[in-house]
Amino acid sequence: MIKIVCVGKVKDRHLSALIDDYVSKIAHYHKIEVIEVKDEPIKDNEKAVLDKEAEAVLSRIRDDEYVILLVHILEPLIPNQEPKTTNHQW
Repeated sequence: MIKIVCVGKVKDRHLSALIDDYVSKIAHYHKIEVIEVKDEPIKDNEKAVLDKEAEAVLSRIRDDEYVILLVHILEPLIPNQEPKTTNHQW
């Protein structure tokens, strides 16, 4: 089973249609599920919002599942800090 967990809904209808098409093609070969968790508005405490979204994502992942994390960072979460990358050897 392929499970895609994402934060928020895709607002662009063209992109949403492409995603739906791709998911339907995959479904012919393998079971797939797309789960959208609610994105939280950022008010004062960005870290608290990210923690809440992380908990929502983690609640959808079982302990026995493999996880591949895809992250798109437009800017560092902490000002004047470079995004960190880690090379893992599996």
